[in-house]
Amino acid sequence: MSGTILRCCTVLAACALGIAPAAMSQRTEQEAIDALKGLVPIGFRSIPSEHMAPNLLVGDRVAVVAIDRDLRRGDVVIYRHTNDDNRVMITRIVGLPGDTVQMKGGQLILNGEAVPRKRVREVTYVGDDGMRLQHTFEYEEHLPGAERPLRIFEFSDADGLDETPEFRVPAGHLFMLGDNRDNSEDSRAPSGHSELAKSQPDAWPYRGTYMPTDPRDRAIGFVPLRNLMGRGATVAYTTHTCRMSEQLRASGGECLRPKMWEPL
Repeated sequence: MSGTILRCCTVLAACALGIAPAAMSQRTEQEAIDALKGLVPIGFRSIPSEHMAPNLLVGDRVAVVAIDRDLRRGDVVIYRHTNDDNRVMITRIVGLPGDTVQMKGGQLILNGEAVPRKRVREVTYVGDDGMRLQHTFEYEEHLPGAERPLRIFEFSDADGLDETPEFRVPAGHLFMLGDNRDNSEDSRAPSGHSELAKSQPDAWPYRGTYMPTDPRDRAIGFVPLRNLMGRGATVAYTTHTCRMSEQLRASGGECLRPKMWEPL
């Protein structure tokens, strides 16, 4: 894609979404071109929650590209919810077909091996509603086969989904985790694994195995490959704002910053 075409696509999409081009000024035009080099966006998806912080924030618009290569652990994908075709999700792949995945004391275990993580810092950030502070720890984690390490948030190592049974990813399916590990209802949740929850009700010691009556309210479980709609490439635009009162600022709160034009 030439710089001229990308520039036109960027401005047109920004106008269509009601976003001023100034919102894209955090990186240079050349960096924007490099971020999508060889890729043709097929659409844009908005981030509605904090489940992918610190890498994706509420209001970020993710450029979606066609899945034109083998999927890797670490890829961010857009897909139809396993139990409700009317819901579109965006999450990160951590488990490929045939993998075993488990959480033990907040640590991600892939195929029997702990995925190394390194604590980067403690973070107290302002929630999207501007009314609360979230205290968390930021880690760097490198998934096997991923191109680069990624940053994740962990409130603690004893939160609801920090201890799980071992999952084996079936053929034709994927296992997803949000980057904001203790604020993400993803493939770990018991309501996405009804049979496993029945046979191992104590395997989620920090979370009950309540099963919603309406199947549409259940978690995603294993995501079929046929549900995929595209791959997230980068944050192309954002309407993310941080509304921080003086009281929150005095309490040590900070605003998370959108990661414009960085590979996901």
